[in-house]
Amino acid sequence: MRTLDLLHSAVPGMPVFAYVSDGVMSRRLYRKNSAGFSLIELTVVMVIMALVTGVALPNLVNLYDSVERRTALDTAIQEFNELGRIAARRGQGFILNSEDGVLTSTSPELKPPFPENWRIELDEPITFQGNGVCSGGWFRILDDNDPVLARYLEPPYCQLSFDEQD
Repeated sequence: MRTLDLLHSAVPGMPVFAYVSDGVMSRRLYRKNSAGFSLIELTVVMVIMALVTGVALPNLVNLYDSVERRTALDTAIQEFNELGRIAARRGQGFILNSEDGVLTSTSPELKPPFPENWRIELDEPITFQGNGVCSGGWFRILDDNDPVLARYLEPPYCQLSFDEQD
């Protein structure tokens, strides 16, 4: 005759039951309240995590690229806006020109502040005089032929700005 006896579990409060027949304990031990997850539950969670990762990861890459591009543009605009002050400090003018999308300067020690992969287009050369005044003109920045910024530089200060609408 088989009887169900309560054995003491190694985990407090977790009873273990065993069938005992004729004083011999059978091999079938089981817990009344099983702790843990089934294989199906774990698989469902893994599938959901894979789907969320598949949707979110491309957006994170795009976000990183957009932040990197915006940071480079902010830095370039800040450095470009210093060119008039540099000319006034040195008391010597220079001319910015765009040849094949590369911004060049008549002053060899003056490095144009834009990343190498950006193309810069000017309708006409921009002259910075020794007193910091500039001649003005249209200024366009392209990244892989996508417009990043297009502004008319107003003389005498020729300050670039970046609006949130761009």
